[in-house]
Amino acid sequence: MNRTNGFEIVTINGTPYLMPYGQMLAENRRGIRLSDSGVFLWNALPSVNDRQELLAAFAAHYEALPQEIPELEKDMNAFIDELISWGMLEQDTPAPLSCRAFLIGGLHLRLRLPSELPFPYFDDFSEPPCPAPDMTVEIIPCEGLKKTGPGNRLLISTEEVLITEARSWYSIFFPLSPQIHECRLKKDGTLYQLFITPPFREPLPTDLFHAIRLGFLFRAQTLGRIGIHSASLYYRGKVWLFAGSSGTGKSTHTNLWNTQFGTPIVNGDLNLIGISGGVPTVYGIPWCGTSGVCQSGTWPLGGIIHLKQDTGNHCHVLTEEQQILFLTHRIISPSWTPGQLKKNLEISEQLNRHIFSARLHCTADAGAAIHMREQIDDFLGK
Repeated sequence: MNRTNGFEIVTINGTPYLMPYGQMLAENRRGIRLSDSGVFLWNALPSVNDRQELLAAFAAHYEALPQEIPELEKDMNAFIDELISWGMLEQDTPAPLSCRAFLIGGLHLRLRLPSELPFPYFDDFSEPPCPAPDMTVEIIPCEGLKKTGPGNRLLISTEEVLITEARSWYSIFFPLSPQIHECRLKKDGTLYQLFITPPFREPLPTDLFHAIRLGFLFRAQTLGRIGIHSASLYYRGKVWLFAGSSGTGKSTHTNLWNTQFGTPIVNGDLNLIGISGGVPTVYGIPWCGTSGVCQSGTWPLGGIIHLKQDTGNHCHVLTEEQQILFLTHRIISPSWTPGQLKKNLEISEQLNRHIFSARLHCTADAGAAIHMREQIDDFLGK
């Protein structure tokens, strides 16, 4: 039975504790208080192969009578399970990974994860298994990986994410999510592995949901689709995106439409767009910021309206150059490399040839929605 490196017994005011050090301390691992039996079991672990040998040593140490061994075994198993849950001891056998299939953003996605890990975020996008998925995401329990190796090239380093490039994959780290040890994304985006450290507790599922988004947007980009920071609604057979920085009023404006005209909201914060069969298209995805509003499916894209707060309501169509510049400011798909930046621009140019693109100076009242609907009706032809 293998103890995880990075934990040591120390005594504090006469009381033994199992405490993290080195990398385990850097990952914010916790320590636990030990009883005398806990000290014995921890020290005995390196010399046994399994729980039965450990139980035999435990019983011999306490000179247990035969009738006392069942209770002793119960206490031992509870202690061992606690060590495993806190990542202090490797599991006897690797936890099996369950497999689920989804259709997200028009991509067939296979998700492999521990069966005991709660992950409901993709439930509305479930589909029958696809024999050749566009992307496989694996969530793998581990007890430590080598961090960025020599020769890895640094691409991105912020408070929230660190990305390095190796020959065949990208290594991705999320410093604010210590339970996600490391992520490895294959250069073509077909495989994304997220290595996690037990136990499976909050906020790990939420952190994984957001970490998967980064890899998913990378893969979608390789297939000609980009993510746009925007809220969207469905009107006259098409989806219309309202884009802007945080606090501009995207949710306010789409909610005005919903209140005034009963217009369905497609996504409250993020939209995936591309061209399918020559038609600009919006693809439903589960990521929607704090709005909690998203839908699965695909729809024709009617246009993108860039919002700007103002004291009145007026709209003007953008020039071709403005269309590209305004849209690139709202793209959240990867631009880690010059090639990715050019890919985003290329997709933007293709889209803007076929859609309505405008700037809306607007207030936060119903008049803004009424004015914008008139503009869209004029564009579509009443």
